[in-house]
Amino acid sequence: MLKKVGVSLTVFVISVTFVNLTYGGLVDYKRRKTGTGGAAAPTAPRATTPPAPDSTPFWAKQSPRAEAAIEKKYDTNRDGLLQTAEVKIFLRDIIDIVTQKGGYTVDSAILKAYDKNKDGVINSYELTEIKNHAFN
Repeated sequence: MLKKVGVSLTVFVISVTFVNLTYGGLVDYKRRKTGTGGAAAPTAPRATTPPAPDSTPFWAKQSPRAEAAIEKKYDTNRDGLLQTAEVKIFLRDIIDIVTQKGGYTVDSAILKAYDKNKDGVINSYELTEIKNHAFN
């Protein structure tokens, strides 16, 4: 009897943990539309200078199609389009990779717009604009 209770409790704890981890990475579109909701999730430090008004990225004006494999990975609602929140998460991950490894090979249309010297690699010099767009 005690063994059954222990196994049941273990299965319950694992199930609750799995559900919490699963829902933790999803975008809450209802909260984004209304601008209300629970406490804001912790974010990385903001960039010191906001982007210029005329430098709005193309993905903020219109949701781009998720065509590259890496873009499809960040299309959490699987509608074939990358919403602003999904692109920002993508860019934040690119920032982390470039910070750790020193560069990232351009493999999507979104990153191609940030590759200023057109060498096919996002480097630490090109991160300034990405940081401005990802954290604003």
